[in-house]
Amino acid sequence: LTLLLSLSLCGGLVAASVFYIVSLNHSFRSEAYDSIREASNLGSDVLSQTIQKDMQMVASLSGLLSRFSGNEQAEEIQSFVWQFAEDSGFDEAVLAGTDGQAVAHDGTRFSVIGQESFEHCIRGKSGISDPFVSRIDAETIVMFYAPIYWNGAIAGMVDMSKPVRELQQVFSISFYHGAGYSYIINRQGERILTSGHPEADRSHTNLLSLLKED
Repeated sequence: LTLLLSLSLCGGLVAASVFYIVSLNHSFRSEAYDSIREASNLGSDVLSQTIQKDMQMVASLSGLLSRFSGNEQAEEIQSFVWQFAEDSGFDEAVLAGTDGQAVAHDGTRFSVIGQESFEHCIRGKSGISDPFVSRIDAETIVMFYAPIYWNGAIAGMVDMSKPVRELQQVFSISFYHGAGYSYIINRQGERILTSGHPEADRSHTNLLSLLKED
């Protein structure tokens, strides 16, 4: 009887311990999820505000350019745009006509025909590009673009760009004492921006495919 009672108590303690561990694990996991969700929402809000501000700046520049008659010297318009971009904290600026011929702030000339931003602008749409490598200095940048209107008609495109590293600094969120990292993905699940953590680039490129694997 004593042996049976001892075994029964021992079994009860083991079961209670397992239940406690499972409950504790669930509690920690729930707290971790809540912490990640809160930090992600904060990072998302900050980044969204930064992007909206930059979009407002390019929209303001587009509005100012619409006050030109179109008869000014090209150098005068370009000088105005370059100065505006510099004063607004952008690293690069580009002007393009409806023929797709563009000039950058450093004098580089190239064609933007077929470029998504240009196709959007000639249809009257503003936007922000996915990160890409600048043809000017080979740095990975993000472009904010808007159409230019003269006398009510679309006359071209203006864009201003910033290095991706500046946006990374905005939403770099630290999880688990610096061991975690964060991403921004598009609707296809592809990463378009990481928080700059050294381990971030080693994980899956497509996060939706990762979820399907799990």
